[in-house]
Amino acid sequence: AAVEALNGPQDKVNEMIGEFEKRRNYMVDTIEGINNLSIINPKGAFYIMINIENCLGKEINGKILNDSMEFCASLLENEKLAVIPGKAFGLNNYIRVSYATSMEAIKEGLNRIESFIKKLN
Repeated sequence: AAVEALNGPQDKVNEMIGEFEKRRNYMVDTIEGINNLSIINPKGAFYIMINIENCLGKEINGKILNDSMEFCASLLENEKLAVIPGKAFGLNNYIRVSYATSMEAIKEGLNRIESFIKKLN
């Protein structure tokens, strides 16, 4: 089976690669357009690390966001969106998001992140 997977038709593989590239490019462009966010440009996998440093020290609903853990907890509480704290990867000023999902889910998630960022004081 492994030999056939490697030597057989690659149409579906190429189609999937193209789709993930489209999703990644959409996420990169959209995130870079959101005030106070930047990214580490992804070189592989299905993840983007978003720099939230400019959001730390800001307040939402009386809570000051001091690190990626607090940012993620507040994002979940306020926008019902779960993302991964960068602290788990040694990058406490970052959060991790995935583009291994539908374009519809990506758009909704990025809209929720942008909405959350706009609420920070």
